[in-house]
Amino acid sequence: MGGGRNSGGPSTAERGDLSVAEIRRQQASEGDAGDKDLASWIERARGAEAAGKTNVARIYYRMAAGRATGELKQQMIAKYRELGDEQP
Repeated sequence: MGGGRNSGGPSTAERGDLSVAEIRRQQASEGDAGDKDLASWIERARGAEAAGKTNVARIYYRMAAGRATGELKQQMIAKYRELGDEQP
């Protein structure tokens, strides 16, 4: 007796498993939340930098770099490094 298709157990619909479409909707939603988090970290970094709080700005740029991808990630890393070169 295996766990095959006709094993007599409840179907995925009966168990309440998520459909592929539902999983994709959740992943897209999580992606949107991630984009908002990223934008928030960048906004905070720029605000801290404008206020002269370079150490705080570096932390926010590092957080943004951890969430970004591609060219934006490289920009956040460059900004983090640039601020690290400044002397307090």
